[in-house]
Amino acid sequence: MKEFGGIKGSHNKFIKLKAQTSGIYDCLNNMMIDFQIAPYQTSEKELAYKNIKNTLKLFKNNEIILIFDRGYPSIELFNYLKEKNIKFIFRIKKDSYKEKTKQTQTNDEYIELKTKTKEKLKLRLVKIPLKNEKSYLITNLRKKEAKYNEINKLYKQRWEIEKSFEVLKNKLYLENISGYTKIAVQQDYHSQILTQNIIQDIKNKANQILKEKQKQKNRKNKIQKTLKKKKEKQKKVNLNHLIGYFRKNILKIYQNKNSKEKYKKLEEIINLTLKSYTYETPNRHFKRIKKRTTPKNKTNIRRNS
Repeated sequence: MKEFGGIKGSHNKFIKLKAQTSGIYDCLNNMMIDFQIAPYQTSEKELAYKNIKNTLKLFKNNEIILIFDRGYPSIELFNYLKEKNIKFIFRIKKDSYKEKTKQTQTNDEYIELKTKTKEKLKLRLVKIPLKNEKSYLITNLRKKEAKYNEINKLYKQRWEIEKSFEVLKNKLYLENISGYTKIAVQQDYHSQILTQNIIQDIKNKANQILKEKQKQKNRKNKIQKTLKKKKEKQKKVNLNHLIGYFRKNILKIYQNKNSKEKYKKLEEIINLTLKSYTYETPNRHFKRIKKRTTPKNKTNIRRNS
């Protein structure tokens, strides 16, 4: 309570215990690269800088593109990323940098923003038409590096971290902590992040096998000229089943000192997962749901995984 804080009521007592979390997620390999947990009053931007610094230590000479939602844009952060030679895409609020956005006449133009040093920061403003509004994106990717449609596709990749947190909260029960001390909270959070990364690694391998089998089937059908006119949906791993298999076997894998038997058990999990697949649903859209104001979980009453 003292370490992380939360929301206080009328009598200055905590009515909801909360912590501030922030992560950098590899949207292509579905892995959490860095994760920070801090007191509730800590700003998201402060944690974002820590995420970025830790990520740069891992990806020293690799080119990366960082994608941010609407809560992060600032001239300071734009400059910081530019100095680090990091490519970025930010979604901004429709009333941000209003003077500049109003001056643009097309959906893809360069704008210049003033900095504290009075130097001008040249960035690219991309407008994406939605159903009832427009999405505004700011990036330092030049037009020859990424076309208009590619910017939109890249930004959509950010949805993967939202799916990741949905799994952490609702399938791995990240917020359902088992203790009251700082170390207990940190252990619970980081152990579930590690668990999710292991599960995602298994999922990636299984999905790769499913895709290869689908390709082989399509080739066979083409040769036999029996390929259906309607394109068959791509199979994918049923994540709920995979989490269940993993929970049942994790202790056996951990306690077994024989490396070959460990790999054998992992292969068993993959084979079980391949039998219980589901299908991809492309271009899905979800309504934004308001956050709940009451705690979802109770301390020390949690599942054993």
